[in-house]
Amino acid sequence: MKKSTCLCLVILCLSLFAGCRGLGESGRTGAAGPESAAGSEAPEEPSTRNDPLWSDADSLKAMVISDLHYTEYKEVDPMIVPGIALAEEITDAIVAEVIDRHPDVFIMTGDNTNSGYAPDAAGLAAKLQKIRDAGIPLILTTGNHDLDLMSTEEFEQVYRGLLDPVDRDPASLSYTAIVKDVVFLVMDDNALNSGVQGEFADETMEWLGSILAKYRDHRIIFLSHHNVLYGYGEDDNGSHLIQNPELPQLLREGGVKLALTGHMHFQYVTEQVFGKLLDREGVRGSKKKKVLALISRYLQYYGEGTLAEHAQEIRDDPSCERMIKALWNYNYGPWMKAMIETTAYSARELEVKW
Repeated sequence: MKKSTCLCLVILCLSLFAGCRGLGESGRTGAAGPESAAGSEAPEEPSTRNDPLWSDADSLKAMVISDLHYTEYKEVDPMIVPGIALAEEITDAIVAEVIDRHPDVFIMTGDNTNSGYAPDAAGLAAKLQKIRDAGIPLILTTGNHDLDLMSTEEFEQVYRGLLDPVDRDPASLSYTAIVKDVVFLVMDDNALNSGVQGEFADETMEWLGSILAKYRDHRIIFLSHHNVLYGYGEDDNGSHLIQNPELPQLLREGGVKLALTGHMHFQYVTEQVFGKLLDREGVRGSKKKKVLALISRYLQYYGEGTLAEHAQEIRDDPSCERMIKALWNYNYGPWMKAMIETTAYSARELEVKW
């Protein structure tokens, strides 16, 4: 029997996503949890390069980013996208890292540029061409920001040479790509209302159903910019959720086990994600409010590029230890602790350690 293919995803997050527990829903990482989070050291994590899966020829290795918001315009608001003023430098670092690690595929799930401004799209495409020239397949979806100042025809013209579509949806920019027998459903969810909300036209939903039937015996990964499930049952979900309520069931019936999306920035994460994680860790009431306020302040400084100047302020906050300890098993705790202890530069400075 042919050995089943595994999927290794190395996430380079330029926007924040919910963290994962190391040992499942109720697991604990033991020594990784700090007795006193502000003063203890987490055990050193093994490098991805040393993971046996990285050299396993039977596995599919993917590096994934979302919401790069690339722009060559310097006077931009960093509160929308942290680090956006350094978009060129950050993108160069990402390109170098992707080429160095050389995954089987590099994936971008939308908002590739900040506005779809033609020079920005051309500049990004030129940088991504280096990845393509290194022999690494690229897959990218549209995002709502990509079509602000660009038509679907212009989008296709800019990025066409970077992609290898197998099947094309006549009604949208959706397509399939196949890497190591894994089928990627690369969906354009901006077909209606110019991307104001994620939604597929009826023709695209019919195409999606036919593609799921065609590749029923394959491993399928669904890619889109807007979210598939997050927000269902909640009020005011139109800005982040794909507005086709039959979509989740269609994907389940089609055998899709994994969906990778983007769109969610830290302004959503604070209440929606961190609030739930604090509840799970028993941080409630006034303590929860104080921790959420500190998280918001931390993310504000991070977005402004002024974390170095405010690091001591964060460390001195009475809720700092509680914040890091509560979030330790969800990746955020170690990340926050490392950032406030090691960030030495701010604003227009960029430090990349290789």
